[in-house]
Amino acid sequence: MTKGGSYLLVLLLLACSHNLQAQANLQITELFPGQSGEDLTSDWFEITNTGDQAWVAGVDPDLYYDDESASAADADLIIGLTDIQPGEYIIVLITGDVNDIEVFKSVWGP
Repeated sequence: MTKGGSYLLVLLLLACSHNLQAQANLQITELFPGQSGEDLTSDWFEITNTGDQAWVAGVDPDLYYDDESASAADADLIIGLTDIQPGEYIIVLITGDVNDIEVFKSVWGP
């Protein structure tokens, strides 16, 4: 291989290794914003990690949601999560009442 070809191969390998770094990729994959009239449950949404590395609380950036203000400054911190593993999904139930967890399970399943 020529000297110029070697440099090109090294640059190509560096570019490929940069794109292969493991990372979490969090996606909102489902949500229930309630309905008019009597709701079945509190509002909720599902977050799925489609990446190849876990999202870890205290290491990765915090997760927030905003249900009313449309202002990043007023967003609420999602609490109670320690990690979201690759391929795993979690449900965020927007409530202040722990009894709503059992209502959620009875309506939507465990």
